[in-house]
Order: sequence, then C-alpha cells, then structure tokens
Amino acid sequence: MTKSIWKNADKKITRLQQGDVHVWRAFFDNHHLIKMQAVLSQAEKTRGQQFVFASHQDRFIFSHGVLRYVLSYYLSMKPTEIVFLQGEKGKPFLSNTSLQFNLSHAEDCVFIGVANEAEIGVDVEHIAPQKDYLALARRFFSPAEYAQLFALSGAMQRLAFYRIWTMKEAVVKALGDGLSFGLDRFVVDALADNKQSALRSMAACDDVSQWWVQSLSVNESYAAAFAVTQSFARATCFDFNCSNL
Repeated sequence: MTKSIWKNADKKITRLQQGDVHVWRAFFDNHHLIKMQAVLSQAEKTRGQQFVFASHQDRFIFSHGVLRYVLSYYLSMKPTEIVFLQGEKGKPFLSNTSLQFNLSHAEDCVFIGVANEAEIGVDVEHIAPQKDYLALARRFFSPAEYAQLFALSGAMQRLAFYRIWTMKEAVVKALGDGLSFGLDRFVVDALADNKQSALRSMAACDDVSQWWVQSLSVNESYAAAFAVTQSFARATCFDFNCSNL
C-alpha cells in the first residue's frame, strides 16, 4: 500500500518555516456546521445566505470556517479575531503578516494553501467520470498540453486533464486574475504528480519563470494543485480534523 502524503495535524505542529508550503484538506462534516458558523464574520454569513441551495450555503460556511481555524494556528489568534482584507483584484489577504493563503472547495472537499512571503494559489476539483476532456482542453489548454492529453486515453487521460486543469487554475488564482488571464498563456506538465514543476510561458510579456506548481493526490474522487511565486523547499500536506476543535 502506498504511504499517504497526508498527515494528521493540529495547531501544535503547524510552524511555517522559510521555504515551506503547507496544504490542508478537509471534508464536509455537517455535525460541525454550528461551530464553523460561529467563527464567521457577519459579512461571511451574509455571503453564505446568498446561495440559493441550502447545500451550497452549508459548504460555504464549512469551508470558510475551516479556513479561519487553519489560519488561527499560524497567527496565534482566535478564528473570530482574523480580519480579511481584499486586494485590487479581489483576492483576500491578511495585514501585518507575511503569511499568504488561498482557499478552494469542490463538492465535499475543502483545500487550503499557506505560504510565507510568496503568493500562493490552490485549486481542487471533483473528478467527473463523464466529460469531454479533449473539447475542454482544445478550448483552454496550450497546444503542448493538448498534445500530451491527446496521447493518453481512458482513466489516464481523465487524470491528466484534472492535473493540468487544477495546476493552471492554481496559477491564475495566485495571480488573482481568474480565467481572464488565459489558461493557454503558460504550460504545465500533466505527468508531474507530487513534485515541483516550473512553468513555461507562452507569451513574451508573461514572466512566470520563477513560478512553481505541484499537483497533489487528494483521493480517488478529487484532484488538487497549488502554485507559488518562488521555488520552495518542501510541501507538507495536513488533514484538518474537526474533532480537534
């Protein structure tokens, strides 16, 4: 059996050293919704209520509650004391600290990245068995990425698609530009699973040569990745455990 990269963790062992990247996964647990909602700001509660479906409201509450708890471990603050600010492009950040973070969630999975003095972006996607991967790749990917995907088939093609997609989404989330940046403006490696991969720019105006991106195996149902704006020494993967709260 392959040894899991995910470690049980609590606030006692989450010290972020220079060159570290920490990523966290959590899975929706409705038994802790009240506790998660209790740490949210009024603005977050209002945002959560704007979702039409109750299931979407619950997942918003849970994911943002987990984010507050995770950040509180590094900041030595109560989750309720954390104040989020917004950059010009809408990406949230923290004042008076070099700590950088990013949040993504899909279906029941919450994925959080934390780094020190480096912009970070993360993405997690639920793996859908039935999807026209090649059509999406032809529309959004670079020619090199499409060719790599086209050479595969079946489950390998599906996995490669989600590795590319999550890595590219993580990059644009770190930039704060969203899909408007253009996913075909840089190239990632679909086969670079659980290891650092440098980006290759497709446009002379884009300087991503110092960026690094890594795909991670969450479980058989989800694919995820993170991107940082500089090379890093190590990435540590933590499981968020609601029972430790």
